[in-house]
Amino acid sequence: MEDDDAIRVLIQDLLENAGYAVSTARTGTEGLERVGEARPDVILLDKLMPQGDGTLFAREYRRRPGPHAPIVALCASHDAEEWSRSIDAAAIVVKPFDIDHLLAAVSAQLRAAG
Repeated sequence: MEDDDAIRVLIQDLLENAGYAVSTARTGTEGLERVGEARPDVILLDKLMPQGDGTLFAREYRRRPGPHAPIVALCASHDAEEWSRSIDAAAIVVKPFDIDHLLAAVSAQLRAAG
């Protein structure tokens, strides 16, 4: 989930070009709808979004029956690592991010999940 259209489209293109099926959301509320429609294998989650930020999304998502996908935190704020721990993210990608780092983080979470 990413509210910045340019970043969201870039991430979607990168992941689709790497062979992944991708569903995107601009807001936390939209993200909760998406995970209700289909269970994702990994979630990329921005901290600051309208209509339900990343913290609210993570809390509400984990309240739902599992299993739960690993969350990769996407964050540009000075407290990125602290926020990542607070939402129990499996990994963190700090913005601005390196494309190879993002792809490696997604790949690692998918391998770890099964």
